[in-house]
Amino acid sequence: MTDPLSISTSAVALLAACRSIGQFIATLIREKGPDSTIDALRADVDSLSTDVALVRDNRNTTQSSSVQQNVNIWKRIETEQHDCDKTLRELKDFLMPLRRDVRSAIVIQLRSETVQGLRARISKHQQSLHFYVTLIVK
Repeated sequence: MTDPLSISTSAVALLAACRSIGQFIATLIREKGPDSTIDALRADVDSLSTDVALVRDNRNTTQSSSVQQNVNIWKRIETEQHDCDKTLRELKDFLMPLRRDVRSAIVIQLRSETVQGLRARISKHQQSLHFYVTLIVK
C-alpha cells in the first residue's frame, strides 16, 4: 500500500518547488514586464500548485478505510507526483541559468520548444492530479 507520509511529504516538496519557480517567474515579470509566454508559464505552475495542495489536504484528511478502498488511485497519485517532481526539476534547471541572460534573450528562451514541452507536461500533471483528487473526494 502507498505510504500516507510519503505522499504528503512529496506534496509538500512539490509545493515548495512550485513556489520557488513561481517566485522566479514573478521576478522575471517585474524586471522584464508582462509577457504572454511568461504569464502562461506562471499560470500553469500556479494551477499545478493548487492541485498538489488538494492532494496533500485530501491525503491528510482521508479516512483509512477510504484509503484502503482507493489504494490504486493513491498509487497513481504517488506515481504522478514523482513524474511531476521530475518535470519541475527540469524546468528549474532550464530557468536558473536565465538569471544571467540579458532580458531580451529570456523571452526567446521561454518560447523555446523545451519550455513549451515542459509546460505541456506541467499541464498534464495538473490535470491528472485534479482528476485523481476528484475520484478520491467522491
